[in-house]
Amino acid sequence: MKKKHSSVITGTEKEFLDIFRRLCYSRSSWQVWADLISAIACSLSNVTDRTPEHFETREKEYV
Repeated sequence: MKKKHSSVITGTEKEFLDIFRRLCYSRSSWQVWADLISAIACSLSNVTDRTPEHFETREKEYV
């Protein structure tokens, strides 16, 4: 028996979408998403690669 997909969004997914929509007030959702992914990638890279020239470049990118 197949489960029906509920269209009701709750919990952390709802919280994320609420915050995401607020961030889209002056930019397109695609731009907000690209900026978010870039910030996450820079953060993850800076945890693993602390080489001064790479670290500083990435820090400046999302300031």
